[in-house]
Amino acid sequence: MVEDSENDTLFLVETLRRGNYEPVFERVQTAETMLAALREREWDVVFSDYVMPAFDAPSAFRVLRASEKEIPFIIVSGGIGEDLAVESLKFGANDYLLKHNLKRLIPALERALKETEEHRRARRAERALQQSEERFRLMVEQILDYAIFMLDADGKVATWNAGAKRIYGFTAAEIIGQPFARFYPSEDAASGKASMMLERVREQARVADEGWGLRKDGSRFWTQIALTVTRDEAGRLRGFTQVTHDLTERVQAEEQRRQIELKLRQSQKLEAIGQLAAGIAHEINTPIQYAEHNLRFLQESFGSLKQLLDHYQILLLSAQSGKTPPELIQEVKKLLAEVEGGSLVGEIPVAIEEALQGTERIAKIVHAMKEFSHPGTGKEKPSPANLNQAIESTITVARNEWKYVAEMETKFDPALPPVPIFTGEFNQVVLNLLVNAAHAIADVLGKNSRGKGTISVSTQRDQDWVEIRVRDSGAGIPKAIQHRIFEPFFTTKPIGKGTGQGLALAHSVIVERHQGELRFETESGKGTCFIIRLPLKPASAKTSGK
Repeated sequence: MVEDSENDTLFLVETLRRGNYEPVFERVQTAETMLAALREREWDVVFSDYVMPAFDAPSAFRVLRASEKEIPFIIVSGGIGEDLAVESLKFGANDYLLKHNLKRLIPALERALKETEEHRRARRAERALQQSEERFRLMVEQILDYAIFMLDADGKVATWNAGAKRIYGFTAAEIIGQPFARFYPSEDAASGKASMMLERVREQARVADEGWGLRKDGSRFWTQIALTVTRDEAGRLRGFTQVTHDLTERVQAEEQRRQIELKLRQSQKLEAIGQLAAGIAHEINTPIQYAEHNLRFLQESFGSLKQLLDHYQILLLSAQSGKTPPELIQEVKKLLAEVEGGSLVGEIPVAIEEALQGTERIAKIVHAMKEFSHPGTGKEKPSPANLNQAIESTITVARNEWKYVAEMETKFDPALPPVPIFTGEFNQVVLNLLVNAAHAIADVLGKNSRGKGTISVSTQRDQDWVEIRVRDSGAGIPKAIQHRIFEPFFTTKPIGKGTGQGLALAHSVIVERHQGELRFETESGKGTCFIIRLPLKPASAKTSGK
């Protein structure tokens, strides 16, 4: 109570009690005693007379402010004009009352207490927000793994954290105020990439992209960025926030992984070729022997033909001179009879045709081997290829694996369009499926069986996809292991006959490299069918950008 009248103080206290309050109070009359009272304990409200002999309400309010106490200040005066009442509200009083009319005391007190509490909560929330923002600012400034900075509405750098300095190489003093187009390689900067990014983020609020970034020293690095628009409460554009992540190490790791996978696929391909070498040698040896037999026959037959031709030439010269010895004619007849009698005229064309068939067979096997073993670069885009021909070549290469245990049935769609594939890797997948099919059938037939199973390979178009089916008449895949057959290193074959990488790599090649599908259908005792689905339109490459 800032009051010089004890009676007025007691009357105010009594009014509070009638309003169901139990006041604890202290009456002060000077700035010094008021400041001391404020320091001694926590008060809920200050009631102050407006004018006293040595003190007044404006001075008391200044003391309250100086104490930094957030307490409601209510003026209770014996007489206060309208001008003073307005002035009191201007300097910060919560309300004013007249001593002779305290009907509004309780409502005014409750309103002042409520307003002050709301103000306290607002101040606490504001301080908490400021502290949170300060902690966030300090955190952002200390982050090293990400470049986090603000751009103004024109796309110029406004803030710069430690991560930005580490990643881009600029200090804050060097880059603040510079256009963020500075971070783009020359070709992107020339094409207006920065302006297009800002236009996109204005429309979409947030954009994310990957592409080349440019450091202070001119070196490039692969980045992932997120650009977000920042607006004020009224929705007006304030600027942008950019977060940049240096993905160079990740890209390098992915490249190393890709190279390892490529080497693994090529290693498996060469391993398969080694395993098939004996069979391929046998496949080539048979037509070579066939061709050699016929060529030796032609070599032997040529001597008789040459002798006959020599005598015909002598007979011709004799006829031209008009003197033809009868014994020469007899010799020619004899030689002609030997040639015709030996059926050389009829046998030589057959021998030539058979020799050509043998060499064609050899050429087909060699061509199939060349197509199958081509390593590819691992980086190139899939190229349109004759899928039927690729499968036919692989069937030829694997012939010695299946011909003793199965009949091969093919049903190729002749209208199949060129399919974009990595030919060498696709051939490896087909080989793995054919070898697995042959082994599955062999397991069913047993070692001494003279019967054969069936392997059927078919192709067909299904709208924007091509479907390849490789079916065998083996025993099927047991239900207990069906969920594991695409796992790396999982195999049911004995040691030395399989590494467990075939189907795992097949899945990787079809699903990851070709964006296709690889699945199977199996039935116990009836066999398994592997289904490959490849898209006719390969997935478009990601758009590169800063």
